[in-house]
Amino acid sequence: MKRVEHVGIIVDDLEQAKAFAANTLGLQLKQEFQLPEQSVLAAFFGLGDFRIELIEVTDPELRNQRLGEGAQARIEHIAIEVENLDKTIATIRGQGIETTTPEPWVVGTNRNIFTKAESSDGVRWQFFERLQPA
Repeated sequence: MKRVEHVGIIVDDLEQAKAFAANTLGLQLKQEFQLPEQSVLAAFFGLGDFRIELIEVTDPELRNQRLGEGAQARIEHIAIEVENLDKTIATIRGQGIETTTPEPWVVGTNRNIFTKAESSDGVRWQFFERLQPA
């Protein structure tokens, strides 16, 4: 494990959440992206070397699954950067922790895998390794 890299927060309204992060908290917008295949819009805000990821899910069914009905926002996951993702996966699976996908998947320059919260003490963890330096 290298460090906690970010916390992912599912929000009902990304534009409203971005305005709060920037205008009220004074955080600096670092990156925005869309993942249409996952029905996701996201924005990363920086706080030192830590980031906060705001996520809006655009598909109503997936949105309800990830955010919950009637909720404005909730912490969805904690992301940890690791040196060797394959070794991390073997270790956590060896302890009975299940992942949301059988294999890691790549987004940008990161290989990622998420745990199923019900198998990791109620918390959804994202483990990732960088394929290229940040």
